[in-house]
Amino acid sequence: MKKSLIIISFLFLITACVKDTLNITDSGRRITINGLITSDSCFSVKISKSALLNDISESTNNTLYSIDNAKVLVYMNDNYVDSLSYIFLGSGSPFEGPYISRMGNYSSGNMIPIPGNKYKIVVKAPGLPDATAAVTIPNLVKIERVDTFRTIVPLQYPDPYITTNVQLTCNVIFTDPGNEINYYMLNIYYVHEAWGYRHCFILNFFCNDPIPEEKFARWGTFGNDELQAVAFSDKIISGKKCSFPVTIELRDLGFPFYPVPDGTDTHKKNVYFRLYSISEEYYKYLQTLNKYEKNYNNPLSDPVLVNSNVNGGYGILGGAAVSSDSLVFTY
Repeated sequence: MKKSLIIISFLFLITACVKDTLNITDSGRRITINGLITSDSCFSVKISKSALLNDISESTNNTLYSIDNAKVLVYMNDNYVDSLSYIFLGSGSPFEGPYISRMGNYSSGNMIPIPGNKYKIVVKAPGLPDATAAVTIPNLVKIERVDTFRTIVPLQYPDPYITTNVQLTCNVIFTDPGNEINYYMLNIYYVHEAWGYRHCFILNFFCNDPIPEEKFARWGTFGNDELQAVAFSDKIISGKKCSFPVTIELRDLGFPFYPVPDGTDTHKKNVYFRLYSISEEYYKYLQTLNKYEKNYNNPLSDPVLVNSNVNGGYGILGGAAVSSDSLVFTY
């Protein structure tokens, strides 16, 4: 028995010490475009530079590959309409947060994308090939209303700071047009105003409905997956009125449901439901991104090529018409 262990250990030592050289073809750096342009905000995208695997080291970070001197031209229906300006979101910015990158942001001062129109951007940067991307903003599908009802549930992990164990089930009601293939994304966020700033926070929710095809979640504080967005096509709901159920926990809204000392509390919480009518390109990007994330730590899985609509570079330019409805909590 001892001899077997020695032989196995010896073989492992030999295989562990075998050194192989991985040759990666260097085809040059490319412009990377990353953006979802929406009908409820100014036209904005993130511009960066691709990197070869050999470029990446522990000493590098995202700021190394951001581009702050690009020229970004915008065309609507093949007519030039605007150019985007570089914006650095510095420390203390009201837009600062875990979902906003400070670097590589380009935005228009006043141009808001209009549903039904085609938008194309041309990006030029010194020393890099030009990159282009185009997308048509889908027509708007409006949220008709949000119906709610409350459910009291037992606490799985008792916490003296939690002042409620109420779940709020919200039925987001909308009607799919039915005369075309449509793609949707849904998320929820709430707004908290403090110290003169308006802070937006993604709100976790639960959804067991069969309609969502893609779910984007993170590992939650209480040991379960917490959804932050869902995406789906209309293959189940085509031409129908849909009552899309999502459940939120009131403790996730913070004070007064989960009290945190705050001298600037405004005694009001606004919860926003956002239904995105997204372009097909962006939906396919979300699908392939989800597959990539699921295979991330599996070296034996099939490689996943994330969908891109950028010519001459990498990335995605998506489009969305956004409908929003809200609930207001006062206390």
